Amino acid sequence: MKRTFITIDIESYFDKDCSIKKLGPSQYVAHPDFEILSLSYKTAKMGQAKFVGGPEAVKAFLERLKKKQDRIIMCGHNLYFDAYALMFHYDFRPAFFVDTLCMAQVLDSHEGPLDLAELSKKYKAPQPKIEMPNIKGKYWKDLDTEERKALKVYNNIDTEATEHIAIGQLQYFPQFELRVIDLTLKMFVDPVIKIDAEQAQAVIDEEQELKRTTLAEAVKILRKKKGAPARKPSAKDIDTMGSIVRSNDKFKGLLEACGYECPMKRSEKQEKEIPAIAKADLPFQRMMDSDDASLKALVDARLASKSSINETRAKALLQRASYPMPIGLMYASAHTLRWGGTDKVNPQNLPRDGRLRRCLTAPDGYVFVIVDASQIEARDVATSSEQWDLVESFRQGNDVYAEFASDLYNFEVNKIDNPEERFVGKTAILGLGFQCGAPKFQLILEAGMMGPPLKISQQESQQIVNLYRTKYYKIKQQWYELQSKIPYMMENSHNEIEHQGAIIKPNGRVLMPNGLHLYYPGLTYKIHPDFGTPEFEYWPFDKKYRKPVQKKLFGGLFLENLTQCRARIMTTEHMLELARYYRVVMMAHDEIVMCVPIKKADACLHDALEIMSIPPRWNEHCPLAAEGEISPFYTKP
Repeated sequence: MKRTFITIDIESYFDKDCSIKKLGPSQYVAHPDFEILSLSYKTAKMGQAKFVGGPEAVKAFLERLKKKQDRIIMCGHNLYFDAYALMFHYDFRPAFFVDTLCMAQVLDSHEGPLDLAELSKKYKAPQPKIEMPNIKGKYWKDLDTEERKALKVYNNIDTEATEHIAIGQLQYFPQFELRVIDLTLKMFVDPVIKIDAEQAQAVIDEEQELKRTTLAEAVKILRKKKGAPARKPSAKDIDTMGSIVRSNDKFKGLLEACGYECPMKRSEKQEKEIPAIAKADLPFQRMMDSDDASLKALVDARLASKSSINETRAKALLQRASYPMPIGLMYASAHTLRWGGTDKVNPQNLPRDGRLRRCLTAPDGYVFVIVDASQIEARDVATSSEQWDLVESFRQGNDVYAEFASDLYNFEVNKIDNPEERFVGKTAILGLGFQCGAPKFQLILEAGMMGPPLKISQQESQQIVNLYRTKYYKIKQQWYELQSKIPYMMENSHNEIEHQGAIIKPNGRVLMPNGLHLYYPGLTYKIHPDFGTPEFEYWPFDKKYRKPVQKKLFGGLFLENLTQCRARIMTTEHMLELARYYRVVMMAHDEIVMCVPIKKADACLHDALEIMSIPPRWNEHCPLAAEGEISPFYTKP
């Protein structure tokens, strides 16, 4: 079937309360004040873009286009907006999506901003000097003749620039990853997941009640310490305490007013001592576990008030409960090509345990099939390091966490009788493969970064690290091998070198098995003053700060980057294969979620477990495995 490649750009109504920056694409499009003012389009056969002005004309144009939508490849810049708006308001569903913003996440994000104007400069798209007319707060009917003419020129320029950029990007973009972009956009543009409004509201109510009770207790403690008479805290008292515990300096003052010393730490960024009261700070972790009930109550109040993420997410879900929820995954947002969040919600960051996931439900008559790749990074590290004893343990389905713990503690560890010892083994297997040292490993355990907090001594931590590096010496060897290969990415290097299926190239590039590169721009080094060894750093563009920032690079971190990217590619290959037979509606890191009729759920789960256990040809020795679950709501397998 012959397909038509058509580039589309739309312009829409906006004001201070109804805009994409304030609301995100889906809420902006669903806002009652939203209106598509105009649409510009261009095909390969057209010499210039054509303009369609006004909602009625846009509707008529799309009705004609819908008759052949199954043959249309729609191209745009940020189709999370344009394509979603056309689906939401006109039920326009083209066969395939090509997005210049998504491609730019891989090709251009390490160099600078990804807005249309900046990409137009890089790809040398025509840039006539014209500014967007001032149409804030105006509908099509409110625009005069001159404003409509200016909007036409502006709209057409954006369309032609987008087409020009796409042609440039497509020269470097593999077909496989274009399919990934298409599937990613369809999760957003054509969603099916429903939000359980009652469940979301219950989460909000619980979080707000927790804040009230913990803040009220903190008010009582402060009054008691000051010798003030006891009374029930008022709403004003609770609000005031909330502002105190959320502020670092004010919380420090609260601790001192109640007779406690506030722990401090050195901030290199601020070049001064600051309170060490972040959730990840070890001194604060110890305060959380204090036997002093009053101190623990103050800490609980701060945690409840600062950790508003569950309430914020629940509110975001509730706001989307009146229509199927678009799954906002920004393609290749992370350095390792993994997805990030967009639309002001990141569905990948919903806690594995808890009620937020239960808010996402399948339509009537359907269920979710949720399948998660088991220990995919640890399995790949063992394989790429040629640590064949560990690879074989994974292949045989052994409990590798318990095996390591048994060697560590000199007795047979199992999951049922020795949960704490096995947890140490699990944390070691999952956390020590990327050159983590003893101090950091101790922090990981004590801060509860991978499970329940567990206190161990520095000596015990060093013993665990030493055993890992001795037992799995080939993994350690790979760190140093990769360290020696970093110089091949220097700008003045003239050679490239292969490493486990990746090609390390000059100018900070690493070609991965999917045909895309990891980038380490501005790679340079300095000599360590004590050891005389090179310390590497690179300077990627930071989207948040809109400038290059310094990042360190060493063998273990390089392995972590490569492993995360390889895991992403393997999961993506499985996702595309499953999408041939079932509707993939969501993914989260190494987890794939499908929505299927209830009667097809068992077959889907069987197929998914089988497919996700098949390694790719470029990593054929990796012993992949998966676990899954069938559920009417989103849950952890």
